[in-house]
Amino acid sequence: MKFRTVELYKSSDPAELRARLRLWIGAAAAIAAATLLACIVLCTRVRTENAQRLLLWCIALSTLGGWIVLSLRIFAIDEWRSAIRHTEAMLSGPREVTEGAFTLTTERVRIKNGVSMVRVQVDGAPRVQSLQLYDKKRKQFESAKPVRVTTVYGFIVAYEEAADA
Repeated sequence: MKFRTVELYKSSDPAELRARLRLWIGAAAAIAAATLLACIVLCTRVRTENAQRLLLWCIALSTLGGWIVLSLRIFAIDEWRSAIRHTEAMLSGPREVTEGAFTLTTERVRIKNGVSMVRVQVDGAPRVQSLQLYDKKRKQFESAKPVRVTTVYGFIVAYEEAADA
């Protein structure tokens, strides 16, 4: 029986992730600059009769812009940085092979300053009861029927399935 190996991580992945990270950082910087510019424009338009109203607008704009930038940093920029570190670790770490029956569970785990993952139940392998799978790689693994997986630090990085001949 022939087996086909499917790698979940490619050597080009870190470069692609860094490009996406640069886009998110650029978007956050653009929003911060636009917010600052809008506040400066409002400040140049202040007169005695409209000072109270423009102050409220300036506070509202700076608060909204600040929250948007912080949200981008927390939910996008930090996520992509974690994905880059994870991918680099998976490409350079020591590999181990595990054989058995693998079942994708619905249990999700999020590591602080790390990536979100799902657990994969392993049946038939001594010493190994569960492995982790990076959540973004779930769709690639979901439809597969692996008989053997390759892991790095307990994360699945590749799998082997029966090749159709």
